[in-house]
Amino acid sequence: LTGDDGPDFRGTPPPARLIAPSFALEDETGTIVRGDELRGRVVLVTFLSTNCRAECPPTASTIRVAMEELSEEERAEVAALAISIDPEFDSAAAAAEFLQVRRLDGLMQYLVGSLEELRPVWDDYAVLSSVDTGSSDNHSVPVRIFDRDGVWIVSLRSNDDLTAENLAHDLREAIAN
Repeated sequence: LTGDDGPDFRGTPPPARLIAPSFALEDETGTIVRGDELRGRVVLVTFLSTNCRAECPPTASTIRVAMEELSEEERAEVAALAISIDPEFDSAAAAAEFLQVRRLDGLMQYLVGSLEELRPVWDDYAVLSSVDTGSSDNHSVPVRIFDRDGVWIVSLRSNDDLTAENLAHDLREAIAN
């Protein structure tokens, strides 16, 4: 997504003008996070499983490095969220441990819930869950960035364009626009 007057993203542009779906889920500390209340900040959203041993750990590490590359002021402009894709394993305690082990505590919130709470979120974001595949290692792991108005502006994918450098760059572009 490149333009003379607009941002120069390194990730893949999504279909035009898709708005982040509404949700209300608890994070690893028990705090309710409401998607609509994140307007005004750049929002990074990914979908992870604490039990995943395939793409989730490297995706989380990439996000950590990218967030650490941002200045403190830039990080304050970003809400980084992991949404559970595997409610059987993703308790608040497991999510907190996942963040701590990957040194993401304080940089990202991990949203958890029951199957009934999470299913509409997966459907709204059009992601494939571990519940649907029957495997904690087989599910969607997109990294999506939404602008301050909640518009989906760029996606980055493992084994394609998801690097810490690209993610930090695209977050900075989103913050600046």
